[in-house]
Amino acid sequence: MNTIRRTLAISCLLAGLVLGAVSLLVAYAARSVLDPDAFASRATASLEDPRVAQFVAGQIVDAALVERPDLTAVRPVLVTIAREVVSSEPFRALLRPAARRAHGLITAETTEQLVLSLPDVAVLLRSALANVSPDVAERLPDHLPTAVATLPETPAVNGILGSLRFARSAQRFAGEALIVSAFLLAMATAIVRPLRDGVMRTGAAVAAGALTLGALVPIGRLLVRSTVDEPVLRGAVAGVWDAFAGGLWTWAGAIAALGFLVHAAALSTDEVPEIERLGARLWGLVTRARPHPLHEAARLLVLSGVGLFAVLNPATLGRALVVAIGAALLYAALHGIVQWALPPRPTADLVARPRPLRPALRFAVLVVAVLAAGSVVVYRLQVSGARGPADATDECNGSVDLCDRPLNEVTFAGTHNAMGSTDEPGWLFPNQDLGIPAQLRLGVRALLIDVHYGRAFGNRVKTDLEGSVSAARFEGALGQEGFEAAMRIRDRLTGEGGPRGLYLCHALCELGATPFVTVLRNIRDFVVTNPSEVLVLILEDYVAPDEVAAAFVESGLDRYVYRGVLGSPWSSLGALVERGGRVLVFGEHETGDVPWYHPAFEAMQETPYTFHEPAEFSCVANRGPQDASLFLVNHWIETTPAPRPSNAAVVNTRDFIEQRARECARERRLTPNVIAVDFVGIGDLVGAVAVLNGVAGEESEAAPGR
Repeated sequence: MNTIRRTLAISCLLAGLVLGAVSLLVAYAARSVLDPDAFASRATASLEDPRVAQFVAGQIVDAALVERPDLTAVRPVLVTIAREVVSSEPFRALLRPAARRAHGLITAETTEQLVLSLPDVAVLLRSALANVSPDVAERLPDHLPTAVATLPETPAVNGILGSLRFARSAQRFAGEALIVSAFLLAMATAIVRPLRDGVMRTGAAVAAGALTLGALVPIGRLLVRSTVDEPVLRGAVAGVWDAFAGGLWTWAGAIAALGFLVHAAALSTDEVPEIERLGARLWGLVTRARPHPLHEAARLLVLSGVGLFAVLNPATLGRALVVAIGAALLYAALHGIVQWALPPRPTADLVARPRPLRPALRFAVLVVAVLAAGSVVVYRLQVSGARGPADATDECNGSVDLCDRPLNEVTFAGTHNAMGSTDEPGWLFPNQDLGIPAQLRLGVRALLIDVHYGRAFGNRVKTDLEGSVSAARFEGALGQEGFEAAMRIRDRLTGEGGPRGLYLCHALCELGATPFVTVLRNIRDFVVTNPSEVLVLILEDYVAPDEVAAAFVESGLDRYVYRGVLGSPWSSLGALVERGGRVLVFGEHETGDVPWYHPAFEAMQETPYTFHEPAEFSCVANRGPQDASLFLVNHWIETTPAPRPSNAAVVNTRDFIEQRARECARERRLTPNVIAVDFVGIGDLVGAVAVLNGVAGEESEAAPGR
């Protein structure tokens, strides 16, 4: 009967341990790898390993040298700069969405090779080089081959991918499997007599099993490294493995601590071997020859393996020894707490009168210690399995406080007719004193721009009115003087001209024009190099929606547009930054079926925009439905055809803007989301917006590069 009981107990114990280990591995994979956000975070965190960062920097530079072989002589300089780029937050912002896109191929039942691509890395490299070697920066290609990393076809990699696919299929059963595992361990404990021995055995087995589970981290690293011949790539692979699998150490350590706690609690009810005697027994297992030949062979094999591992991985073994020493100290402390709280009573005390306070106090201390240990375990498992350390953004549009705020509760500094400025050649009657790149550096985060068809005639552009509205349609916008000036220029532009393209113009391109794609690339560069900034684009569009979309694709800005639903409720700025959709695009006229191109005056409402003096400013409704949740405040003086900086000097002061914005907020019961002005370099729109957002004390950090 004892033999049957022992066999049944051991069987339940082994089955419970194996099932529990598999379930925990599946749960860890589900929380750390199979979740796209967690996968992206851990991929980003791997860049903190110098081996990974060095490898990625080398890949970027080699891709540049393929396109520009003449730069081979400065490869060391390029690698150094690329290493700094890889360590920057803008690069991490590029990697996160790229890792999310690549994530699907990891668990997909497909033979397609995983490729991690970063299409805008050339922007970051050029920006970093511009401060060190402008000549080299100019010689860099506009686009680099996008493959930064590919997954090698090796048995070890295929085995890992197969395990992840199994985990994906099994993750729905992980919770039930853990319950069954706990039931089997409970049975293994209850079968043993005396019960104390069962509790001790189960606690020790759980601790040993957990530490064995943790040993999969260094073992797996060795196996993966062994499949790679190139030293630099071998180090990078090890760094990536640690980023993804390293959290398993935390899980294993937490579970081992619980096993130690159970074992120590069982020992407290009887004579307890001292920690020194336990250490001596373990040392005897290592040094004493075993009488049975197979046992002795196993002992020697284990010693040889541990010794070889120590020689090849001294740092890892050192960490393991520190963990072992810490576990031993924790074991002694837990046992001491249990002994102090629930000391065994001598036989004579059984008839003595119990003390009412001290046992209760000691028991309370024990309960608190157990609950604290359990809470730490649960917390560590939750945190370690969720996301990597390089996950959350520090700020949004220059402020930590704005990250949790929904978009419709944030105010953006905006510019009216943002494309025309005094520092752009060829523009007549411009509305701005700064070009769009300078506006963005100042802190502008909303751009109101007009898109037209045009044909280039030398350094001038002729508005292409074919299939569009007539020129007379814009006479009201330009005034008689401006319209006649445009027509005189138009009459001089004879001949065939260049192909029809998309240009940013105010009413008629004869008065000034900038290629649409050029401006979108400038915006793309800003978005790439400033990964915590959210922008709003409002297009007064006179072109087909599909051509707008094509221009975004050509410029690369389409990778950063917001593709979610509008409102109900609005996403927070932090969510937009984290997910990568940081550019919201609206069109005033036709947006077609482009999913990220939204009808402006369905989502927003506005004030009038034809004020001729400051006293005329009002907040009455103009375009847009009353239930629209975004609010555009048009804040400039109309002096067609030529806007006047002197008016901006009056209405662009911080106090004036604040007063009007607060008045409109009270009257319309909405947060002014975009305040659009002329001549943004005059006055202090950015400062006023910081005050309205409640972040003025942060020195308006919303303006990178100021």
